[in-house]
Amino acid sequence: MISIQNISFSYGKKKSVLSEANLEVQGGIIGLFGKNGTGKSTLLYLLQGLLKPTNGTVSVLGQDPFRRSASLLANVYLLPEQFTVSPKMSLETYVNMMAPFYPSFDREAMEALYPQVGLEKAMKLGQLSMGMQKMFLIAFGLSTRCKILLFDEPTNGLDIPNKMLFRKLLIKHSDPAQTILISTHQVKDIEDVVEHILILHDGKFLLDMDMIQLSENYSFGFSTSLPSQAFYHERHGGGFHFISHASELPNEQTAVNIELLFNACTQYKLPHLQPKDEFHGQV
Repeated sequence: MISIQNISFSYGKKKSVLSEANLEVQGGIIGLFGKNGTGKSTLLYLLQGLLKPTNGTVSVLGQDPFRRSASLLANVYLLPEQFTVSPKMSLETYVNMMAPFYPSFDREAMEALYPQVGLEKAMKLGQLSMGMQKMFLIAFGLSTRCKILLFDEPTNGLDIPNKMLFRKLLIKHSDPAQTILISTHQVKDIEDVVEHILILHDGKFLLDMDMIQLSENYSFGFSTSLPSQAFYHERHGGGFHFISHASELPNEQTAVNIELLFNACTQYKLPHLQPKDEFHGQV
């Protein structure tokens, strides 16, 4: 669905945000993580065709997104981190105005989502808090049934119940055939729903791996004493969060700790990137 070949991008004469980056994405719910300024939002805008790479090629559903063809835009929905809405427009008017751009838009799903997110069609966008506006646009995005959904910091501005609701809606209303790319700093908000992880660092994808691969190859644990097999650890409270090879601690396997994994990747190198006997990362 998404193919990126040796792309580079910079804003004017500034240092390149992306530098000869490569990526192939076929589907699923994907978490895109990276430090501030690493190009996460830039990547989403490139995929939507709002930006053009300085070098390299971007292909989305077999097309160049920068050409902004109607057939492609009908299948790609972008929810930016910051957005502007008409304060006097009702939710129903917004849906009626925007839905025709998406031929697969599911009005029944949208109707069902209104009460789930605590909204009514007659409400005005200007009457809603930023968090509720975002929940409405998330509901709208899921109802488009687009093949590709691009969410930039979707949980920013959401309270705890709505963050939980976002995860439930994502699971219930997404399709396995869709690609849902979520760029976020809020790792815990999507840790339980992502199926694949991308870590963007220094202009390139430092990690590109699905959760099954991660859980099969690595064990994530917590212990009051540091296991000798741990190749990365962080002190926390009265013990250590650590990562080891799954084969070395087969009975200690836990859910993937994405935050710990991110720190291990960006501060050091994971063992599949360099021999484990040379890896001594610790915090």
